[in-house]
Amino acid sequence: MMSEKILDLLQAITLKDCQYNPSCVQTIAHAGELGQQVFIYSDQTNYYFQAIGSPYLLAMTKWLVMQLQDKDKAALATFADIDIAKLQQMFDLPTHKRQDALVILQLIEQL
Repeated sequence: MMSEKILDLLQAITLKDCQYNPSCVQTIAHAGELGQQVFIYSDQTNYYFQAIGSPYLLAMTKWLVMQLQDKDKAALATFADIDIAKLQQMFDLPTHKRQDALVILQLIEQL
């Protein structure tokens, strides 16, 4: 069963999260491979993402993009303190979704 936080983040995903003009954006982060990938793009004012993977990965990516979009410096500063255990706790991830958390950590390292 998915946590309320995951479900809320999934409901918050809209087409605007992935619709962008390819000539105006740059890729700022990419993590994962094959069936589990995330790309984050920016056009200087907005952030967009494409994600291939589980609903957990999509929800955590939405959370990350929301943090970037809000430009909340305090939230961005806390990225340095995030590890697998914190992600599992924040999103109430089942143990078998640890790989999704690793992909998010790879993205955070690139930011």
